[in-house]
Amino acid sequence: MKYDHLLSSSVLLFLVASASADVTGVYTTRYTDSSTDQGQSVQMTTVIDVYVSSDDDADTVLGVFNFSLAPDAQVVYFQSASEPAFPTNTWWLPKNPGGIFDLQSVRRSDSFVTIGGVEQNVLRPEQAPGVGAGQRLDDDFANPFDLFFAYPQPNSGGWWNNTPETLAGQVGPVALAGPDGEPSGFGRGVFVGRFSYYGDFSIEGTTLEVAWNQGPGTDQQQAAFTIPPVVSVSCPSDISGDGVVDAVDLSRILAAWNSDGSSDPGTDLDEDGIVGPLDLAVLLAKWGLCS
Repeated sequence: MKYDHLLSSSVLLFLVASASADVTGVYTTRYTDSSTDQGQSVQMTTVIDVYVSSDDDADTVLGVFNFSLAPDAQVVYFQSASEPAFPTNTWWLPKNPGGIFDLQSVRRSDSFVTIGGVEQNVLRPEQAPGVGAGQRLDDDFANPFDLFFAYPQPNSGGWWNNTPETLAGQVGPVALAGPDGEPSGFGRGVFVGRFSYYGDFSIEGTTLEVAWNQGPGTDQQQAAFTIPPVVSVSCPSDISGDGVVDAVDLSRILAAWNSDGSSDPGTDLDEDGIVGPLDLAVLLAKWGLCS
């Protein structure tokens, strides 16, 4: 599919003249989020945010197309239960209407795709009300046999900014991935999507093409990319494996106190052969949500 065919004639008016732009690739950050959904239920999800990187602040991403999920990425993604309308494939567009639907889960955990439009210079962008104005999505993006349209087709077409004059996809300061994938520091790029799932997953190997220019009146350019690996989030202090270091993990440390930890593997956090004060210090230093 050519990106040109996704755009309306009004959009194509902006894809003329010449430019030299340098989109350099795609990358992801990965973290765990715990947030409240409708009815105050707590949703704990693994979140992977996708970014397009660039070394030129004049670059403006126009759209993502020929998006093809890798096999490990073909899961039913989290979509908040607070949606105000019956789900359709357009659930994948930003959809925080504000008011009673402006919940933590919508802002922080909801899966959606966009071309920029989120706040820049933050490590974990939120889907605030109004984010994604002017975005469009291929009609066949989501699996029509999935009642909740939460599973994109393996070959899902793409999404684009239908109002490029807004420059929503212009390069700016965005989160970079640290050694474990956790957002850490800032580089230059554009946020293009969030994929959120109950449990461990990967979108490594997913392929896509990116179209960009340097603003109205400049040539469109495009290139194909493959999403590279992200190291899984490591949280050894979470002995129970529930995604949070808390009193449950503390109780297991205390139950194994002064032993070698063999009765409860994982309690000897510093691996010195005895469960004691050093392990307690390691656990307390990581207290809270794994990240």
